[in-house]
Amino acid sequence: MSDIVGKTISHYRVLEKLGSGGMGVVYKAEDTKLVRFVALKFLPKELAKDHKVLQRFQREARGASALNHPNICTIHEIDEHEGQPFIAMELLEGRTLRHCIEGKPLRTEQLLELAIQIADALEAAHSKGIVHRDIKPANIFITQRGQAKLLDFGLAKQASDEAETASEAPTAVTGEVPLTKPGEALGTVAYMSPEQIRGEKLDARTDLFSFGMVLYEMATGRPAFSGSTSGAIFDSILNREPASPVRVNPEVPLEMERIIYKALEKDCDVRYQHATDLLADLKRLKRQTDSGRIVATQSFAEKKLKVRKHWVASGFLAVIVLAAGAALSLRPSRASDIDSLAVTPFTNAAGDAQTDYLSDGMTESLIDSLAHLPQLKVKSRQSVFRYKGKDIDVQKIGRDLGVSVLVTGRVVPRGDRIDVSAELINVSDSTVIWGQHYSRRSVDIISLQQEIAGDLAAKIRSKLSPSEKQRIIKQSTQNPEAFELYLKGRYYWNRRTASDIKTSISYLNQAIATDPGYALAYSGLADAYAVLPRYGGNPTETYPMSTAAARRALELDGSLAHPHAVLGSNKMEYDWDFVGGEVEFKKAFELDPNDVAAHRWYAQNIGWIGGREGEALSEANRAFELDHLTPINAVTVGTIHNTARRYDDAISACKKLANENPTFARARLCLAHAYWGKGMYPKVINEFTVYSQLSGDRNSSDFASAMGQGYRSAGWRGALSKALEIRLAQRKTSYSSPYEIATLYANLGDKEGAFKWLDTAYQERDLGLLSLKTDFLLDPLRSDSRLAELVRKVGLPRL
Repeated sequence: MSDIVGKTISHYRVLEKLGSGGMGVVYKAEDTKLVRFVALKFLPKELAKDHKVLQRFQREARGASALNHPNICTIHEIDEHEGQPFIAMELLEGRTLRHCIEGKPLRTEQLLELAIQIADALEAAHSKGIVHRDIKPANIFITQRGQAKLLDFGLAKQASDEAETASEAPTAVTGEVPLTKPGEALGTVAYMSPEQIRGEKLDARTDLFSFGMVLYEMATGRPAFSGSTSGAIFDSILNREPASPVRVNPEVPLEMERIIYKALEKDCDVRYQHATDLLADLKRLKRQTDSGRIVATQSFAEKKLKVRKHWVASGFLAVIVLAAGAALSLRPSRASDIDSLAVTPFTNAAGDAQTDYLSDGMTESLIDSLAHLPQLKVKSRQSVFRYKGKDIDVQKIGRDLGVSVLVTGRVVPRGDRIDVSAELINVSDSTVIWGQHYSRRSVDIISLQQEIAGDLAAKIRSKLSPSEKQRIIKQSTQNPEAFELYLKGRYYWNRRTASDIKTSISYLNQAIATDPGYALAYSGLADAYAVLPRYGGNPTETYPMSTAAARRALELDGSLAHPHAVLGSNKMEYDWDFVGGEVEFKKAFELDPNDVAAHRWYAQNIGWIGGREGEALSEANRAFELDHLTPINAVTVGTIHNTARRYDDAISACKKLANENPTFARARLCLAHAYWGKGMYPKVINEFTVYSQLSGDRNSSDFASAMGQGYRSAGWRGALSKALEIRLAQRKTSYSSPYEIATLYANLGDKEGAFKWLDTAYQERDLGLLSLKTDFLLDPLRSDSRLAELVRKVGLPRL
């Protein structure tokens, strides 16, 4: 149609040809009525005869003309010239987004600016019931002034339109260059949603998936899904995940990656449901990325305001912040009122389990650091790690944990660098109080952790003394290699299997070898050795090693609280130094009154010893109040009720726990002992059976099975006899508590056997001996003087 250049069509004088494509030829023209330049898009003659193509061409005009939005190309009118339909539209000067990208990622600022405009355009279209169905870089125009314009509504449909039939489903288009062929495929192969590929009914969410692919390309410079044929591309879209954007382009913000992945969810019910939600996330991210420049401005403003305090009183502070273009909702009055906080597990955005120790370690380090802030309750690790790997519902987690703010974040290791993003979020309305992105060399991980802790502390408590600030950012090593080994040690300790605890000990010893003055590594080693007997370790070896490590930690850093709790537990459970144990626990509480483990251990120990059930229950309840979501704290309450022989109370507490945490094995063990105390033997066997199933422990499974077999053949005595047989057999190949064996003999009426194994328990310093005076299973031995002598030898306090 080059012959129309220079001609006047209707009231448009055609000036030059701008380009052509499968759906039309575009010319620059002058509107002689309004004296303005426009673009005329003509449908080629050969296609104008195709009813479906003509329908699509007209649909584009109707769809776009129904929208009045600065980021959607304006349609002026639709007309016809010599049998050829044309659309008169806004003339745009610039280039398409496809040409802007050209294999290179956009700068983060440009990406966010354009992405917000495009999302806003989609929201406007979707609000009118119009679904574009062909979102791709070639259909997004970027003007010379940097304004995004959404083009080509030729495939758009009204929400009220009938769904596409199978015959309209996309067909294969060979070649790697994405083209939309008229009448062949509804959409462009490389930018189709899974539901488009499957020929399913479409709604606005299909545009959001395609937009996710556009965002990916803007961020990385390459398509999210690619292949040599359309079939290969379809397979990728339906069955593959794109490579991590932050790995392709280290400059991509971690939150941008989350937004992209959410938009690219293959299940449309899990994807963004509305463009409004995606737009809000993009605006929030832009606000956060802008904060780096704004924080400095605000800090300068705050200094000026200190000199002229009357400005603050008159509300001028708000003007200063707005004038600075503040992108963060700092809410200083709200921050100053923060009294409780939880650090949710930082996400390992790399998705590599081998680097989970970094994200877990960052979380734990922040918990430890922020716990030093005055008048602030910080939830324990046990409370928050239930949310690891789960979507963060700020308000639900806040309600569950009973806190006013959450700290969330992401960690991305990138070879010799590490990126971290962190946010402080108000639970009541999910607004971001503070947010920051950090990028450092891996060797600077210690200073990075200190900086994040310091920044967070400054937002939560604006007025801190120098000593308080120092406690918050304090690290007991400046050796990055030792710090990383320590994080690995703690990571494996928290996994709580025999092999993982041994791996933990190995890493912690390596950390100490790298930095012999590393107090926290010694503290971690004390923890690891202390729990090892519960996983088959020899207590006569591990308890002394735990005590030595705890003492060394305190020699290096006397301000640490937790090693005192370890020493208190070790003194009571192994050394039978009950007075000394009390002293250590009191020191732990003085230094850190919120150490949940310390309160739980103390409650257990004084509960087993007896005579102080009220105090034991008070300590157990304190642990539960500090961390009511961690099941072990609730089961401690039930255990103390059992020790005090309040079996109904124990059953009530542990039944409730089992109902709320059906996979928590220890609740079943608590119930088994309560039912045993009440003589409800079938229920005892049932609870032991469930416990063995939940714990996955082979020895427990054999024990429960033996009890069941014995009970069916010879009643409760038969159950005890079979249980004893299995424990004696297990003793030959693995660890089995001599104290437990003694209680089985006692309940079978064999006093000699019982005292023989109690003597073995004494030699091995079995933990069970702490309950010599309270355990109902030893009641058959109460009249025997040998039991009183054993109590004296252990040194248990008088009741």
